[in-house]
Amino acid sequence: GSRAPVRFEVKEVEDCEDNALYDVDLTNGDETIVYMQASSPLYALMAPVMKNEKDLTYALKLFLGSLGYAEHMDCKADPSRQEMWGDVRNDISSRVYKMLDILREQLNNEEVEA
Repeated sequence: GSRAPVRFEVKEVEDCEDNALYDVDLTNGDETIVYMQASSPLYALMAPVMKNEKDLTYALKLFLGSLGYAEHMDCKADPSRQEMWGDVRNDISSRVYKMLDILREQLNNEEVEA
């Protein structure tokens, strides 16, 4: 197949190392592979929505693709930063999950008030 700067794939639960929303393959030369991790509670929440919401899916891929590409290039330049990027992935996943909880609560409150 053709090569792209960033490619997206889903990593099945048994292949996931943690519960972060995404993981990055740093071993694929100049191509970044961003894996959406099925083990992530955030992925479980978003996967059904992403099937129907093309704009949301595009925005999420743009966001995660940018982070994944930055991680890949940074770790290629300085492999000692891999652990830091792992912490970044977990932190981002946690914060996005909390943000969605707050957003869901706000939307539910608006529906009750309407």
